[in-house]
Amino acid sequence: MTAGHIDWHDSSNGKGVCAIVDDSSRKILSYGEFDSQNTENSKKVFKMVVDRFWNIHPLGELIMDHGSAFGAHRTDERGDWDGKFKEYIEGYGTKPIRIRVNHPQSNGKIEKWFDLYELYRDEFSTFDEFIHWYNCVRTHESLDPKGLKTPEEAFWERLPERRI
Repeated sequence: MTAGHIDWHDSSNGKGVCAIVDDSSRKILSYGEFDSQNTENSKKVFKMVVDRFWNIHPLGELIMDHGSAFGAHRTDERGDWDGKFKEYIEGYGTKPIRIRVNHPQSNGKIEKWFDLYELYRDEFSTFDEFIHWYNCVRTHESLDPKGLKTPEEAFWERLPERRI
């Protein structure tokens, strides 16, 4: 949990989807389907990571785009930005990192997950069931060349032993 990726997606079902994916294991750490994309809902998704994982390992960095839900679109003449979301995550000791403008591949892990969301979400009656399938059932080739490891398995294997 050195770094995570956060982003918003306009889903085909009319919901705004926000999630945080662990950079190393690809595990979805937190998520939500919302009627609107805004800072308060972004904070709710981040708070889910705090509630679930902070006692195991705090999230060191959070990689994001320049989205308005993060306040990251408001920059000063030096390229710095300030906002309620940035202030919120920094209050937990997490460093916000913005990707380069028009360079979504820098946040490719979460972008790829959004593709899977669109492909498979309708096959599950709840968002939680979909997340369980993604994290605990579906294997991921980038985690194991033979495609035999799930994000959940990789997450726990990659944590420092003292944190488990």
